[in-house]
Amino acid sequence: MKGARLRHKSLAWDLWRAVAQAALEKRDTCMTISEASPPTKTVELQRGGSWSVVPNHRTERFDYSDALDGYVPAGVPEAEWHGDLAAFVGDQVSRIADLSRDEVWRYARSLTRFMVRTRRNGHALDVELLTPTHVDHFVASIDGSDRTRATIRSDLDRLGRALTRTAPWKPPRSHFAAGHRSPPYTSAELRSFRRDAAHQRSQRTTLAAKGMVALCAGAGVRSGELRLIRSDSIEQSGTELVIVHIAGSKPRSVPAARWASQELLDLADLAAGGWICGGRSAGKNYANTMAASIQTRQGVRLEPSRLRSTWIVNQIRGDMSLTDLLDQAGLSLPGSLDD
Repeated sequence: MKGARLRHKSLAWDLWRAVAQAALEKRDTCMTISEASPPTKTVELQRGGSWSVVPNHRTERFDYSDALDGYVPAGVPEAEWHGDLAAFVGDQVSRIADLSRDEVWRYARSLTRFMVRTRRNGHALDVELLTPTHVDHFVASIDGSDRTRATIRSDLDRLGRALTRTAPWKPPRSHFAAGHRSPPYTSAELRSFRRDAAHQRSQRTTLAAKGMVALCAGAGVRSGELRLIRSDSIEQSGTELVIVHIAGSKPRSVPAARWASQELLDLADLAAGGWICGGRSAGKNYANTMAASIQTRQGVRLEPSRLRSTWIVNQIRGDMSLTDLLDQAGLSLPGSLDD
């Protein structure tokens, strides 16, 4: 057993190095601007130097009406909110993908507080006011704890970078993954998880366990994407092929492994138009929290990231090309195979 685990870890490291090398080669040989990388605008700084700003070309909207219907941010007069302010804030927040209900409320509240202040200072409702200087001045004027100000600054920074076209936001720094990798499970461990998933303490946990194993190990779904899978995300194509349509920041369609296909079709029938696991109202850490509550008999912890690594290794063993693997795994410029 120990030797098998070492071989799996070695294979995971080899795979990571191959993917990283492919990314470097892609960067060196494809320096032209593509549709996925919009043209940048160089902004000269008053004190010298410059930075590049990626203009906002986001036209897609995400439906958060279930979170915003009836919502009024604290401290904002209801009459003022239900004018053009609510429509403006709702439109801007809908441009950000993959938000939970709490995050929709938090971003709406932070943006509303900022826009109320700027409008009272004589400005029109304009997202281009979300500049680093305006955000700094606004945060400095807020009455509240350091933690409150830090949260609002973080929210406005993300909104400014995502929504503005001309504001001189510095591009986010590159982050390099730490040395930790998620090793894949052995075939015996995966079979044991499939058996354990059917024998949980509650129906809800049983369905979540089955969905987690089938989606992560059978279709390469990330832990953060689990809560976005609905029954209509599972599509049967022909007599044997089952396709999983994955939403979120890396939308893609992935053929499910043969062993997971019938399990996914059964879960889709049970969901009956609803969510397979969680739903948008669930937090982004839903998968790891749920995994911790799943009982296993072999003493090995169930982890969504390791299930996904198992799927990746199985694709390599099945002679999938690196290009197809990057597409189906949702890795455009990968530095890590983990979530």
